[in-house]
This record gives sequence, C-alpha cells and structure tokens, in this order.
Amino acid sequence: MYSLFARRMKVAIAEGKSAKPEINLKLAQIIEEAKKKSMPVATINGVLEKIENAKPKTVELVDFRGPGNSIFILKLLTENLKGIRMNLNTVFRKNACIASDGKSLNAFHHQGFILTDFKDNLDTATNDAINIGAEDVEEITENNTTVYRVKFHFFP
Repeated sequence: MYSLFARRMKVAIAEGKSAKPEINLKLAQIIEEAKKKSMPVATINGVLEKIENAKPKTVELVDFRGPGNSIFILKLLTENLKGIRMNLNTVFRKNACIASDGKSLNAFHHQGFILTDFKDNLDTATNDAINIGAEDVEEITENNTTVYRVKFHFFP
C-alpha cells in the first residue's frame, strides 16, 4: 500500500510541478489519505525527499501507427526515455504497429473553447479575444443566458 502512495505522490509532483503540499493540492490530498491509512510521516517525508533529489524527468510525446489506420499517441514521463522507447517499440512491433516519429501528431486539429459571461457587445469581446490570441468568438444564447464562446488553436 505504501508503494502505491509513493507512486501516486510521484505522479502528483510531476503534474503539479512542486513537491510542496502547500502549493500542490493533489499532493496534499494524497499525503492526507496516506496518513489516514497509517503511513508513517517519516516514510512520507522520505518519499518526498527522494523524489526531489531524483534525476529530472523527461516528458515526450511518442506516436505509433497500428492496424486499421489506428494511431496511438503516448505522453511519457520518465527518467529513462531511451529504455522506455525501446520497450514500447518492442511491444508495438509485436502488435503490427510502427513508430511514426511525430508524424501522427499532425493528423489532429487541436483546439479548445472558453465560455465567458456576456458583457458589452460582440465587437468588444472579439477585440479582447484577438488580443489574447483567440481564433474566433461566437455569441451563444441558451435558456435565456447569453455567453461568448472563444475558440483557440494550440499545439501539443
């Protein structure tokens, strides 16, 4: 059970980019849960110290093309990128997949939307959206509520 909490702490630190529970809310929640399960505070502190002193982790996107034009995109967080890539290549090759070396990432249109409160008029909202790098602004009315939907294009 303790090793499960240690792994969850590692993931929370990697996602939150901080090993300090007062800054990283997810980490604080995991530590509280570990304490409730009687994990010693010294063990928790040891795990946090070990994670802080560990070699920096690499984050990389890898992609594979598989049978039936399927595409697998994986986001790796590891200290040993080369070893993980070799293992993945072996597993995927055995299952009739080939590494795409980033080519599959262009197969998708990456976009996001933000809904904001209705204020002033559409022209003002459009000018504000352009200033922050948005592509498009659309006024939407639903259930007597009017909001702006701001569209963004981003890259992984």
